[in-house]
Amino acid sequence: MSRKRNQGRSRRKAKAENLSGNNALELVTATRRGCLHGFVQPADQRQREIAHRCVNVFIDAWRNAFCGSPQGAPPSDASVKGIIDSICDESPRELWEDSALKQTVKGVFLLKGIEELLNEDGESRLLCAICLISISMLENDMAPLEDKQFMRLHDATSGCKRTMIKFFRKRASCSCLDTMYAELKASNPTTAVCDFCSQRKERCTVMLCAGCRRKQYCGRECQVAHWPEHKVACKEFQRAAKEIGRA
Repeated sequence: MSRKRNQGRSRRKAKAENLSGNNALELVTATRRGCLHGFVQPADQRQREIAHRCVNVFIDAWRNAFCGSPQGAPPSDASVKGIIDSICDESPRELWEDSALKQTVKGVFLLKGIEELLNEDGESRLLCAICLISISMLENDMAPLEDKQFMRLHDATSGCKRTMIKFFRKRASCSCLDTMYAELKASNPTTAVCDFCSQRKERCTVMLCAGCRRKQYCGRECQVAHWPEHKVACKEFQRAAKEIGRA
């Protein structure tokens, strides 16, 4: 079992590495449909180089986090703050001072995420998740997400393809995802995964933790069973919410 788990992590890491390395920005010239999904390549060479460094910082941090989780699941609550702090420390300072650069980096993640969705490759989920999380962080200036944003991101990275496609489609200036989204909307409900038993349910049937609103369950039995493990994080979520004035 250990060997199979290690092999799975190696495959996920190899897939994620396709997004980093020397080809991160060159991806904009090799899209499947010839559409850049709204991305505009910076004319300035130095701007491209800084953007390339920024993209790799985000990718490396989240790739390692996902590949270190069981079956590529989203990273644990305890590890997320450390990942965000690491990205803030390692990213070139220009990213936080130059709004145009931030848009360029966001555009790379948007383009690559859409391309991975269009590939319809089951193993592309990891790269889509990395792109989605990175875009969300940039849009929110690395600040904690609102509860609804957080849970939608959680649903998308946990495997709800409809939520994932909706996220990218909403931000794209093209119609490349319109058909795929329309088909999913007509035949697939939005789903969520119980944070205790891991069963996938329709989102409208799951219940949120009343304390932190950051964990969801398919029923009270799962919520009660998960409480001994969740209670410390629950209090931390509530404390963080009060600090930023959400609660």
